[in-house]
Amino acid sequence: MTKQEKDISRPVTLYVEKIETKPTMTEYFEKRRISVIDLEIDAVQAVQLIEYLRERNNQGQTGSIRIRFLGRMVHV
Repeated sequence: MTKQEKDISRPVTLYVEKIETKPTMTEYFEKRRISVIDLEIDAVQAVQLIEYLRERNNQGQTGSIRIRFLGRMVHV
């Protein structure tokens, strides 16, 4: 196994129930926490995601969507 293969972990699936665009630390401490993953994407990635979702919607594909985000995981 190469070093690169060791660095790759199995994907985690989060079934999104809600999207919060302005999370606060207060909400983190006051609510029952199921799972929280903050994703930071740049403007180019955001445009790609928006275009993908818009294309699916225009084609009438309105069911659930699975998207894999790849990047470095930082535990705070």
